[in-house]
Amino acid sequence: PAILPRACEQLPRAYQHLGLYANAEQHARSALAIERRLHGPEDPAVAHAELLLGDILNDRYQQAEAQPVLRHALAIERRQPVPDHGALAETLDTLSFSYASEAKPRLAEPLAEEALKHARIVWSEQDPRSLRLLNEIGAIKLEARHYVAAEEIFGRLIQLDDQQQQPGGIDS
Repeated sequence: PAILPRACEQLPRAYQHLGLYANAEQHARSALAIERRLHGPEDPAVAHAELLLGDILNDRYQQAEAQPVLRHALAIERRQPVPDHGALAETLDTLSFSYASEAKPRLAEPLAEEALKHARIVWSEQDPRSLRLLNEIGAIKLEARHYVAAEEIFGRLIQLDDQQQQPGGIDS
């Protein structure tokens, strides 16, 4: 039984990467139902399955349905005695993206900034997940008309890219 949800997770991810979002959603809902049956509604495994479903719903432009799912996942993760900073960063980022895609920077911005704080605990600044998150924060800052902050963020992204391109840089 413990392997079944993990197997069920791979199928929606595959469909998602292929752009077959209806199939991805169907299988993500099945995986979530299995996790709830196995662990109850407040387990981190449920939060992980809800993150997957919320991400797929965002891909389907169903933010109104994705957001409560993601907020529940975030609530579960925040109640854990030992924080999983990677899971928190991913869920905060996905919820922030959901709000940003609806042009709600006031809701998206604090979530994205909190996601970055958790990301910095578990991933290096050059990790693709950290870079993507930093770029998203810059875009949110632009949408919120916080131009100086956006310029600083995009400047940092350019510095990091330059470091990767230099001989002896990050990738060497």
